[in-house]
Amino acid sequence: MSMTSPQNHASEMADPRRVSVVIPSYNRAQSLVAVLAALEAQTVGRERLEVLVVDDGSTDATEAAVTDFRRRSSLDLTYLKQANRGPAAARNAGIALARHPLLVFLGDDTLPGRRFLEEHLACHARHGDSSDVAVVGYTTWASHLRPTPFLKFIGEHGPQFHYAAAREDVPLSWGFFYTSNLSLPRTLFDRVDFPFDEDLRNPLWEDSELGYRLLRAGMRLHYAPRAVAYHDHPTDVKRFCRRLVESGRFSRVLLEKHPELEPQLRSTRQVRHLARWVRGLGALVACVHFLDTCLRLPLPRPLYWALVHACYIRGAASGSSIQWGCSPR
Repeated sequence: MSMTSPQNHASEMADPRRVSVVIPSYNRAQSLVAVLAALEAQTVGRERLEVLVVDDGSTDATEAAVTDFRRRSSLDLTYLKQANRGPAAARNAGIALARHPLLVFLGDDTLPGRRFLEEHLACHARHGDSSDVAVVGYTTWASHLRPTPFLKFIGEHGPQFHYAAAREDVPLSWGFFYTSNLSLPRTLFDRVDFPFDEDLRNPLWEDSELGYRLLRAGMRLHYAPRAVAYHDHPTDVKRFCRRLVESGRFSRVLLEKHPELEPQLRSTRQVRHLARWVRGLGALVACVHFLDTCLRLPLPRPLYWALVHACYIRGAASGSSIQWGCSPR
């Protein structure tokens, strides 16, 4: 058996080509195993890779599924289960366990393409493996979901992802800090008081909030369109609009923490005024849902944006007094 000297071990840990993949997970055993299998098939050598799954209090078969996968896999895989505290706390637990200099965040329903890690590493190398560079990859819908026109819109033009506005050669704003497909040097966290804000227990705004703080601390966020991952999360107009309402509600928590973001998030007084104009929102959602799901009819982009903003405004107008807590994902 060969032994690694302390000097060699420290050198390996400092190697910027070594990657720790952090995956928070909640009740998605089947898709999580598919993500792990996709990581096992990466073009990056497994000796440079560790995977950390933080189970955020799942009540399904997640633990058994990961245990079974680890038994038959050669991945360096760590599994940790915690009480349900939200994805921010789960990612923080993964960060604390990570051994390698480069952290990659993936969703438990986001399947990386074979060259996913290779492309993240290549983008960091193009920027000199700088300690202030983070990289966001391209996430698209899994093909078997047969995305509708509305899903294509939210995946390219916002509000879920806004890749249509991203450029490889131009640093991005904090709104592109998507933790479903993201890499950054762990030393970036030394620039902020704490990593993910665990007050933001819902899977809403917790990644953007960290991106905002890191950007203010000097982070440069770059786009790697060839670092592709596939979002395997079925949704439709009605479900996504409910999520937008929740996003609007919890934007008030973000605004309370960062009042200077009022121009982007709209003041509570503004959204309450605008909410009078979205009283017929339910009928509009039902109509767009039918046209999108049943007829797969593409509608003008301004109409989609009107729907998106109306859902956000309704939620924001009702969310000024919400309690911080965790809602179902």
